[in-house]
Amino acid sequence: MSNHYRPMTREELESLRPIKATKENPYLQSKRVFEGAYVYAPAGTEFTSKVSRQRIGERADGQVLWKVGVEIAGGTAPGFPLGNTVQRHERTSSAGKITGHPSYRPEWLDVNFSPKTGVRPPKPQIRDKKGRKVTPLTVFPGDGRNILFDTSWPWLLTGKIITSDNDTGSGVLIGDRLVLTARHLMPWNSISTGSWWMKFTPHYFDGTEPFGSSFVSDARHYGTDDTEFNLSHDYAVLRLFEPLGHQLGYIGTTSFVDDWRNLNVWSNIGYPFDVGGGERPLYKTSSQWKTTMKMIMGRPSKRRPV
Repeated sequence: MSNHYRPMTREELESLRPIKATKENPYLQSKRVFEGAYVYAPAGTEFTSKVSRQRIGERADGQVLWKVGVEIAGGTAPGFPLGNTVQRHERTSSAGKITGHPSYRPEWLDVNFSPKTGVRPPKPQIRDKKGRKVTPLTVFPGDGRNILFDTSWPWLLTGKIITSDNDTGSGVLIGDRLVLTARHLMPWNSISTGSWWMKFTPHYFDGTEPFGSSFVSDARHYGTDDTEFNLSHDYAVLRLFEPLGHQLGYIGTTSFVDDWRNLNVWSNIGYPFDVGGGERPLYKTSSQWKTTMKMIMGRPSKRRPV
């Protein structure tokens, strides 16, 4: 395949100038506080709601506390909207033509080709019961993962996923209401009971939802019965109830070409639990991963020969 279709390298991207938005963002959040509730109502029934408010008291600083109530008739509040369908898709023939889905960047979003990141704070000093300093184990020496602060396009498209199995992971908007994630994140225990849910929050940051969120209506996963952890099989596509991509855009999809392997064109973004409990997105380039692995593979063993 020609270089025209090859992903741009890190050096090529860093040479590009940022692109400024050309329109005012119509989705900017106002100062009003909005809390949504999900309600299931039987088909053919009339659903009504009534809002009430009650003044509770006033604080010393002058702020007034109010209690807001919502009376619901003709429906039940499930807490979270449940997913509808889960389907397995078998492997397709490599001879078949795979059609990519183009990306979309709204005109009201800036574009940064090199994201704004910040160095993670040092790990707190840990001591044992006797007060002695303890050095905790790390996954990779020379960890180059940094906090992703950038909320421009496309960096805001990666988000955090939580599930009804009490698991968390990462996903990315690839379509108007489509999210690509890992198959192992699917809440299989809840799915087996017929009652499951998944929630996607783009650029989730310290418990906040700066660009809203949506629950998952349907899921499709790679069909395979392999018992080993095969990365090439570990993916799923989720359909959201709400089209977040309409206001945030999406990165689209394309077919992978074997010639792209080992190129310095990849970035890793996600919410690993081993750093800050998965509360902030972390960013790392493929070149940083290579440096890390060289440190691991090149480190001499301290074990004595036997």
